[in-house]
Amino acid sequence: MNKSVYDIDVFFKDYVAKNSKFSFDRAVTLKEKFKDKKITSILDLACGTGLFLNEMVKSFDLEYGVGIDLSANMINYAKSHNQSSKLKFIKGDMTNFSLKKTFDLITCNYDAINHLITFEDWQKMFNNAYSHLKISGIFTFDYNTLLKLKNFNRTYYREYEDYNCVGHNTNENDRFNFNFSYYVKQKNGKYKLIKSSQIESTFSHKLITTTLKRIGFKHIKLCCKDFKKCNPNKVLRCFVICEK
Repeated sequence: MNKSVYDIDVFFKDYVAKNSKFSFDRAVTLKEKFKDKKITSILDLACGTGLFLNEMVKSFDLEYGVGIDLSANMINYAKSHNQSSKLKFIKGDMTNFSLKKTFDLITCNYDAINHLITFEDWQKMFNNAYSHLKISGIFTFDYNTLLKLKNFNRTYYREYEDYNCVGHNTNENDRFNFNFSYYVKQKNGKYKLIKSSQIESTFSHKLITTTLKRIGFKHIKLCCKDFKKCNPNKVLRCFVICEK
């Protein structure tokens, strides 16, 4: 896994701003999808801000929920902004953890799995998810696709109260390269430039589904964000749902 860029304060703030709506929408979608299932325990891999788990507490009658993230900044934020006694946040690597608990639902949102650069690490994450699921438990995650990788080159601009961000995304050597330039306003009115970058990888739908099946997952579905069946070769982000 690449080194966490979320320890850079300004990037961290930018991530929180973008992640809030996604977390809310994702929780609402899951609530509708699994309204007929009894889900009392959730594990969220690469939990980030913890906002998604907090929304899940509101949506489901949880007995407990656990979030794991590699970034100390993210875990500290999650602990300070999500006060439910039903939730626990742990600093850890989603490719290598052991909680001695099993869950009804395991999630990995916001293309977090793409931060695992090698497919060997994707397999480790899949195996960990499988071993921490209850029988008939559900595993769901989303990832940026090869189609997105082919159409990835773009530059964009976002403006906030105390900083501006210029993002430049490129596709190089079969990798997503995210490059960020933050112009942070100082007390004297001038701006300080802070640069950040990260890399993501992706793999074929066939390799992903074949590996999930080999590990033991069943009823594997590739979907759009509302969990409606789609042609995975025509979407930029693919949502996977499967069972143990």
